[in-house]
Amino acid sequence: MKKALIKVLGLIVCLLLIGCTEEQLKTRYTVEWIGFNDVMIEKKIYNEGSKLDYPTPPTIEGYTFIGWDKTIKKASENVVIKAIYEINTYTIKFVDINNDLILEQKLTHKQKIIYPEEPTIPGYEFIGWDKDVKYATKDLTIKAEYIKLTYNIKFYGINGKLIDTLNLSYGSPIYYPTPPQVDGYQFVKWDNEPEFVEGDAVINAIYTRIEFEYTNYSSYVEDLILDDPQDITDFISKIDYLNDLIGELDGIIYGKFRGENELHAYDVSNYRSRNSYGHEIAINKNGVVIASSTLVDLPTDGLIISGHGKAGDSLNSNVKVGDYVIYDKENGTIKIYRSEKVQRIVTAYERMKSAKTKINDAYNSYKALDYQKLNLKYLASLDTLNKIISDGYQDGLMKTLELLVVELHYLAIESNVIETKAFWHYATRATGYPEKTTSEVCNFLDKVSEIGINTIYLNTNFGGACLYTSQYLKNRTTGTYTYEGYKDYLECFITEAHKRNIRVVAWTNTFICGDGYLPNYINKDYVAIDYNGKNNYNGMYFYDITRSEVKTLLNCVFDELAANYDLDGIEFDFIRYPASNLLSFTDTITDITKLNDFCYTDSSINLFKGKYNITGDVKTLMLNDENIRKLWQEFKVNNVTEMVKMLSSTIKKANPNTKVSAAVMTSISGAIKTYAQDFLSWVEEGYVDCLEPMMYVGSNSYLMTRLASFVELINGKADIVVGISPDNNGGDVITLSDQIAIVLNYLNLGFSEFSSRNIFKNEEILLGLSSCKKDYTKTQLATKDEIKKAYLKKLLDCLTNYYQYVDKAIDMATFKEAINEAYYDTNNFSKLVLLINEIQNENIKNKLLAEYNNIARTIGE
Repeated sequence: MKKALIKVLGLIVCLLLIGCTEEQLKTRYTVEWIGFNDVMIEKKIYNEGSKLDYPTPPTIEGYTFIGWDKTIKKASENVVIKAIYEINTYTIKFVDINNDLILEQKLTHKQKIIYPEEPTIPGYEFIGWDKDVKYATKDLTIKAEYIKLTYNIKFYGINGKLIDTLNLSYGSPIYYPTPPQVDGYQFVKWDNEPEFVEGDAVINAIYTRIEFEYTNYSSYVEDLILDDPQDITDFISKIDYLNDLIGELDGIIYGKFRGENELHAYDVSNYRSRNSYGHEIAINKNGVVIASSTLVDLPTDGLIISGHGKAGDSLNSNVKVGDYVIYDKENGTIKIYRSEKVQRIVTAYERMKSAKTKINDAYNSYKALDYQKLNLKYLASLDTLNKIISDGYQDGLMKTLELLVVELHYLAIESNVIETKAFWHYATRATGYPEKTTSEVCNFLDKVSEIGINTIYLNTNFGGACLYTSQYLKNRTTGTYTYEGYKDYLECFITEAHKRNIRVVAWTNTFICGDGYLPNYINKDYVAIDYNGKNNYNGMYFYDITRSEVKTLLNCVFDELAANYDLDGIEFDFIRYPASNLLSFTDTITDITKLNDFCYTDSSINLFKGKYNITGDVKTLMLNDENIRKLWQEFKVNNVTEMVKMLSSTIKKANPNTKVSAAVMTSISGAIKTYAQDFLSWVEEGYVDCLEPMMYVGSNSYLMTRLASFVELINGKADIVVGISPDNNGGDVITLSDQIAIVLNYLNLGFSEFSSRNIFKNEEILLGLSSCKKDYTKTQLATKDEIKKAYLKKLLDCLTNYYQYVDKAIDMATFKEAINEAYYDTNNFSKLVLLINEIQNENIKNKLLAEYNNIARTIGE
């Protein structure tokens, strides 16, 4: 078995040995595959006739394999097979911003790309290509990149004045501004009118000069004759009102000097002058009260009842025009009877008579008024009165008569070129105009414009609070309301007022930190106290202005107000101490309860002692030493003046264009002695630009006297806007017209009524102010050019409609030409005075020369 197995194994070995020998006997070949740059890809040995296995050709960047140089299928020899590659060719395209072809290049792999020149496209600036490739490695589209250019489009108006500048990108539509209205010129067109932006452009407005138009505020009536109103004695005698006894006043002294709180009766036999510290009524010979005011004229065969102090107040409150009064000389009494019908018709009748006098006086003194309108209105009032007398009292007719007569009085006021027409205004408190929204503010200001008011003193700071957005004060008035388009009420009010050519002055109760009460957010240490320790004066709480913290606070408040709002001015009111009677004592003060004087805080006393090297108890010294009292008052005067200086400087630094004004007393001596208010030094030192003397009286004669003294005192050192309020002081709507006329007798003065509440609750005042509105009038804050043009408008109006008919020798054509030339060319302004001097009527010539010289001084001609 073993032998057999051995034989089999041997046989197998032999067979294997025989097979190897046969394979080895075949021819063997070497095949080499060579790639790019003769790099060996693969090397194999094949027996003859064996099938070749081609390797995968390697990928070569920038080349494409296209085949082998030999196509051998079986091994038959030693061979080298090379891979064949072809270099890639790429398309390189350059395109512009609109993808339009600029250049196309065919480049082989890694051939350098040649960039074309920077393409230029109108309105764009080339900033580069979107790809920064140096050599071709693939197909590419390279796009030019640009930024659209921005150009300045400038619009110019007349005399090269820039209207607007637009910064617009190329190709943008051009939106043309509204060409400004220019007095004396009419816009024709733009000198070129491109529709789209193509580059920087200057576009000029082309105007054509038009003849200077005149207004029609004056007119002429030859031989103006006004009839007297029909007598109403019989008419009112038919009205039985002797049963309507409403009161009685006694203690009336016949004749003699009027003493404190006394009532006196004066007739032609004992008539004497009286001061204005009281109230009076004038009673005609029929016993009817025909006038009620601070001072009245004695009627023919009539009587005056005159009251001083409290007696005057009683007279004012108990007796009205139209009352029937029975005077009992023996018992010193008057009995007062009242009928509303009689009261109204007597008032209207007396107003008609005084209106007639005003119109005749104006006509005879060559005031350039609208005499045609005055004549028609007067005739209408006569007709209405006659109808009432003939047909009987009718409320509707009576109302018509009352309004006609009011118009007569206000139409008889001759306006000036420069006249500030103002009122003091408490926000949201004008009757019928709540001002709680932007729309309501606009409604109010529209009415203000309608009545000819050109300046508003807006009460922005009061009682330690304000009506605007402040870091330092609480907004207690308008803070809860929203004003669409504006950050707050004040911004809304100022902006909308300016749109209507109304100037806004911030009326600030400067030293007041509480009114009626002291707000809980006011530091009580900031409050002034009087000699007896009281911290208010008739409910008014004053800051202690000697405290550094108070100075800092007020400085911040006024800096904020001036810097943050486009105000035309800021007014200081209550920039003083409370009223003092300290200097009225000449001897030792024994009863301190009679002493009224502020400010006795530690801060104030210590500062006073240090400044004047005073030792001891100041309050004790004050009672016994007149010199100490004088030093104390001097100290207070200096304190106020230093505050004025500081706050004025702060305002001017924050906004140099803001005018600083001050509401002041009317007498400099009284202001210093009683209120420590030396306003004369303020204007002399240039701290204050304008003064508003508060001449709140019902007496026209007193106003005239006091105003004359004030104007003489200031002597051109500051503008003056006269504070008037006759309707609060025994006067009425007619007294207001009288006082406006008194103020306007002075060139360049203005008036301010206290306050808007009086105006807007009174239909007659609203009508009166509307009647005397003149569009050409300008405020004292107007520019020189505005004032010049306003003057020329008035001059042309008066010459065209009035003066040329009074003095027929006036060469109207030459005057008109000269006015037109002066209107458009300031250099021709002085030519007018030559023509004015040629006027033959001396009254007219002198009147026009005075106006011309005033305007010439104002505008620097």
